Amino acid sequence: MKLGDPYYSYFKFQHYSFIHSLDNSFCYLRRISMTTNTPDAASNHTANEQSFPPPITTEMLQFRLDTGNMLKSGGQRASLTRCAEKYGTYQTTLQAPDPNPEAIETAKDDLQRELQLFELEMIKLILWEKGLERQIQKNQERILQREQDIATLQKTVTESSADAHHYLQTQTCLSEYETLAKLINDKHATSQEELQSKINSIQTERTTVDRQIIETEQTLRVREAQFQLLMQYMLDLKRSLEEDEEDKAEGKQGSLMTAMEVDESLYGDL
Repeated sequence: MKLGDPYYSYFKFQHYSFIHSLDNSFCYLRRISMTTNTPDAASNHTANEQSFPPPITTEMLQFRLDTGNMLKSGGQRASLTRCAEKYGTYQTTLQAPDPNPEAIETAKDDLQRELQLFELEMIKLILWEKGLERQIQKNQERILQREQDIATLQKTVTESSADAHHYLQTQTCLSEYETLAKLINDKHATSQEELQSKINSIQTERTTVDRQIIETEQTLRVREAQFQLLMQYMLDLKRSLEEDEEDKAEGKQGSLMTAMEVDESLYGDL
């Protein structure tokens, strides 16, 4: 995250509040560890009170934010290097030819304190990492939302450009029409009365044509009905003629059969 990033100020403020709250917790844990680790911790509290870190100031927090001191190996407070140093001091004090119980207890307390500080530092780093992951997720969601908004705005801009182009074309056509109309009126001036008279005449002609169309449609329907009746009459007439022809043919055949019967009777008599 750089200085020009829009989320830099917000994240910087959240980081400031996070470190301030953890530093207060750190001081509280140090006081608890110094009062509960050993039975004579209360007597050593006054002597060790001067080893408390200086109060956290705005300049110190700004320095940590600008330099990233928490992420430098060996440079952060309660680092693993300092724990190793305290452990070495504790071993040296134990292996001294003339061991001093108070010095041993002090070295032990220092080692325990550094280990607790290192654990707290790791917790702070883990929490900071989780906070950064959440912030990254939020940033990705905001970026995705911003891309969707940009796509929507681009679509709106494209549609607006098309509408503007159509409007300009309409205005151009209207301007050309007005110019032509003015030119025609200047060269071929026609009074409003004449135009109204022509309009009335055209409307009268249209009314007449509409009436003629209606009359023609009615006549056409009558003619269609008459034609259908004529066709039906012709079919009936044809059927009647066919029936008459059939009756005549049957009559002739009957006469022929009668004549043949008469001839056979004559031959019998002979």
